[in-house]
Amino acid sequence: MNRELQIIGLVVVKNEEFYIEQVVRNISGFCDRIFICDNGSEDETLAKIQSLANGDPKVEVHSIQDMAESHELVTPYAGTPSWIFAVDGDELYDPSGLQRFRQLLEKGVYDHAFNVYGHCFHCEGIDVEKKQAAGYVTPEAKSCTKLYNFRVIDAWRGCRNERLHGGEVDFKEGWHYGLKFPYMETVSWEDADFRCLHLCFMRRSSLDPAESSYSRPNIVDLKVENQSKVGSAWKNEQYRRGDRLEISAAAFLK
Repeated sequence: MNRELQIIGLVVVKNEEFYIEQVVRNISGFCDRIFICDNGSEDETLAKIQSLANGDPKVEVHSIQDMAESHELVTPYAGTPSWIFAVDGDELYDPSGLQRFRQLLEKGVYDHAFNVYGHCFHCEGIDVEKKQAAGYVTPEAKSCTKLYNFRVIDAWRGCRNERLHGGEVDFKEGWHYGLKFPYMETVSWEDADFRCLHLCFMRRSSLDPAESSYSRPNIVDLKVENQSKVGSAWKNEQYRRGDRLEISAAAFLK
């Protein structure tokens, strides 16, 4: 078993007051350290993540002006036995599943991959009382998970728009960006341990529009004129694929 391994959570948020506490608690048992970067929230998000940090010594809160600052927090881990786990404020992971998945990472099951793509269920809505979610599931829809093996790189720099996207990666000999493992194609949603409810089509702040059809833009989308009004067309194209399903959300709402 790889006892040296560490998992670093990197959470970037802006106006995520409805679910951010659940998001962080769900990954806490999986991660050895969690950096939460707030990009100018105007709702109760900052107060909530600061409260989480006060109650969990592995959580560290940073206020950032742009996404590049968040990437700099994980650059020191290049070349170390670390997995970098980037999580957005709209991603609710299965906490029990992550515990089991960590055991596989510790055994080196996925050491052959630079990054691993997990299962995602892209939610249009959640019935909290019934613990049911409606939406679209991978692999028909695109995965949004971000789990990177930093043992195989010497450096990753120059990510200007979004952490762990683009920039320049210096790989160790024999490695390259194409070494991706599509976990979501090897196991069903019901049997998966590495899986999340992606709340991309739901209101996550009191500042969001109330329209049920609203597709909320990412933080980087807000740099594009009018994106904050029309939402993200890319999300609609990539995440609303396949049949619309209803599933149990109980594992994610504990």
